[in-house]
Order: sequence, then C-alpha cells, then structure tokens
Amino acid sequence: MPSIRAALLITFALAAAGLPGKPACSQPDDDEPTLRKRVADAGAEGRADDARAPVRVETAVAGEISMVRRALGSVGIPPGAPGIVAARVAGAVTSLDTAEGAVVAADDPIAHLDDRAAKEAFVKAELLTAAAQRELERAETFSLPEEQRSLEAEVEQTAAAASVAAQESQRRAGLRRDGLTSERAALEAEAALGAARRTASVSRRRLDEFVAHGRETELARLRAAVALAAADVEPARRAQADAVIRAPVAGRVCALEARLGGWVEVGARVATIIDAAGARARTSVPTSVAEALSPSARVRIAGSEAWTGRVRLHAPVSQTESGFAVLWVELDAAAGPFRLDQPVALEIEVGAPMKGVVLPASALDGREDPPYVALVVDGVAKVREVHVLARDAARVVVASDEVPAGSAVVVEGGYNLPDGRSVRVEEPGK
Repeated sequence: MPSIRAALLITFALAAAGLPGKPACSQPDDDEPTLRKRVADAGAEGRADDARAPVRVETAVAGEISMVRRALGSVGIPPGAPGIVAARVAGAVTSLDTAEGAVVAADDPIAHLDDRAAKEAFVKAELLTAAAQRELERAETFSLPEEQRSLEAEVEQTAAAASVAAQESQRRAGLRRDGLTSERAALEAEAALGAARRTASVSRRRLDEFVAHGRETELARLRAAVALAAADVEPARRAQADAVIRAPVAGRVCALEARLGGWVEVGARVATIIDAAGARARTSVPTSVAEALSPSARVRIAGSEAWTGRVRLHAPVSQTESGFAVLWVELDAAAGPFRLDQPVALEIEVGAPMKGVVLPASALDGREDPPYVALVVDGVAKVREVHVLARDAARVVVASDEVPAGSAVVVEGGYNLPDGRSVRVEEPGK
C-alpha cells in the first residue's frame, strides 16, 4: 500500500508540473530518485515564476507630437459665409425646391419667388431700348433733310408774319395821325410787330445752329436716350434671375426658413447649408493663445490622430473683457458628418511638433513631478524619471536620452513597481 500511495503522489505531482506521467501499474521510465528530482525542479521553477511581477509592455518609437490646446466648440456658420442663403429680392415664395437634410449641388434651386413684376419690368425696358436704338440708327443713316426743311419753312413763315405786322403797324400809325383810329389800336399794332420780329429772329437762330452743328447734337441726344433705356435692362434682368434663390455652395441643407406662400424681404435668410467640403465650428481660447496662432494652424477632433481642419482667423484678435478670443475653425468632411449647432471637442495646434520618443500615455506614473516610466530590460524593471515634451489624447513624447527608441515600456502592472524587480511579460488578452 505505501508503494501504491507513493506512485499516485508522484503521478499527481508530475501532472501539476506539466510532466508526463504513467499509471502506477506501468513500468516507470526512470528510477524513483530521478523522478523525485524532476518534481523538485518543476516546483522550484513554478515558485520562481510566481515571484515575478506580471506586466504588459509596448514598444517606444521615435516620432513627434504637436503641442495642442483643447477647446469646446459648436458647428455653425460664420457671418458672411457662403453657407447662408439670403434673398436678393423681395417677394412671395411660390415654390420650395428642397427640404431640410437634403444634399444640394452648387447653384441648385432652393426656392422660387413671384417674378411677374420683374418680368414686366424687363420686357418694358427691352422695348424702350429697342425703340431708342432704331431712332438712333435712322438718324445715323440719313442726313436729316426733313428737319432742316422744316426749320427753313418756319423761318419763311415767321418772316412773312413779321412783314405783315410791319405793314399793319404803319397803316395804324397813319390812321392815328389822321384821327381815324385810336391811340390804343396803334400801340397794339406796334406791339404785335415787335412779337413777330422776335419770333422770326428765334426761327432764324435755330436754323443757323442746325446748319452749323445740329446733326452732331441730335445724334448725341439719341445716343443718350439709348443708354438711358439700356440702363434699366440689366437691373430688370438680375431681378428676374434673383427670383430663383440658388445654393451658393454644395452641401447639406441644415435649416430651411422659407415657407411656401410666405413673404421674404431683401437680405432675409432663406436656408442654411453646411459646405460639402466640411463644416465650420466656433470656439474660444485665451487671447494670448489666439494671438500666437498661425493663420492656418491645424485642428483635429479630440481623440483623433488625423489633422482634419484648420483655424481661420477672419479678423485680427482683440482683447476681450473675458480674456478669451473667438475663433472659427474649418473641419474637413472626412471628420463628419456634421449638423448645425453640433458640439465638438477640438484640439488646436499651438506650437511646432516636438520630436523625441513617443510612448503610450498609460506608461507614465504621474503621481510624481516629473513622472516616471518603467522599462523592461532582460526581465528586470528599470524605473526612470522622464520629462514630457508634448502630449496628446493617448500619447506623450519624451527625450530619446531618457527612453531609447525600441525600449519595452510597461503600460500595465507598473503601479508601485520597484526598480530592479523581476517581471513577467504577459501577452495582450491574457
């Protein structure tokens, strides 16, 4: 019985140590002292493995991280941006050609306004211009003999009238001397003579002026009439075209404020479109930070590694009472989709990228200042003090002389890990 019990104990010990065993009734491969030694060695190895601290590691790599400033913002439309669709003419909305949430291309119709008055004004302006142009062409083609003959006939008529008035005045004067008519009648005849002579003089002057330079004067008048009529055509054409409100940019209609049958004034907002190329977000940072930004500093959504936007400084940064300055940033469509007033967490590049060795942020033991990291060298923890040059949401960069590129840095299990402690590197997921 003692020998059977000993055989069973040896078998169980071999199984626990991961060594092959045989049933007690089989012939052993080794003698009993050798088996006992192997069991003792396996037990010692298991106790040594249990004494090592389990850790997980990642490899430090050479790289760079940009200095960033985190800020909260919201998607919006800057003043004067093309995403705001405004009416250029006043009128009643006769049709809506899109809907909120719809995707439109640049120049697609958004709404139609009543354009009947604009059409009437356009047709009238064209007719008046055509009539003035025909009159000018006739004057340029002919030498205007009709008008000259008319003026010559007028001169002859007024001269004849003056001659008749002179004869009548002389006759009345003779009768007055003979006492056959009144003094008043003689004076009236003399006044009529003066009026007739003045009329004849005006007619003669008009004929002389026409003969001298009347053609050029008349042509200039006709050209001015054409220009005046044509000046009304283009505004009427624009008013007719502006009755169709079109999308200034391609994108998604995020707000449609016009209503069918409603009235819109000039400049009233009809719709808002988020540009298909991306969105704009409004945020604020301390004025000192804003003043140091480059005009096109890079921006990304917090937690993302890809830079998907740019800061746009629409005006010089000025000091405010709160000490903050408003910034507009442009975000690429790849970072979306976006909606109006959507809150976004941003990271804004505020300095040149810092080069060094990049580590996961979880490798830092930040309870001390400066923090520490633990490296694994030949199965032993090497705890080192580091100075963080820059950081982002998940990484930090340190100097290469503090942590060499390619080092295995502890990312799990490093809490209170002493320098020189033996460690056991575990695979991820175990």
